[in-house]
Amino acid sequence: MTTAPPQASSKRVDYVNGSSTSPVAFLEGLYVEPAARRKGVARALVEAVAAWASAEGCRELASDSPLGNTAAHAVHRALGFAETERVVYFLRTLPDL
Repeated sequence: MTTAPPQASSKRVDYVNGSSTSPVAFLEGLYVEPAARRKGVARALVEAVAAWASAEGCRELASDSPLGNTAAHAVHRALGFAETERVVYFLRTLPDL
C-alpha cells in the first residue's frame, strides 16, 4: 500500500548523493520553531518520516543542509544521519530560443 509521504519528504528513485540503495526517502526540509526546540520535536518528525519510508520499502533516509548551517549539521548527526559528501551546485541560464 502506498501512502502519502509526510510533508517535506519524498521517495526518490534517482541517484541520491551518498546512498547505496533505491528507492531512497529524502527529507526535503526540517525546521522547528525556536520555542519548540530541544523538546524532541525534530526527532519525532524524523522518526515519522523514517516509519513512512520503511513502509514504502526504503532502506535509507537522506537529507541535505546548506554548507554553512552548522547547527543543522549537528541536529542531523544527533538524529543518526552521517555526512556523505559536500557539494556546490551550479546553474547556467540559457538564452531564449
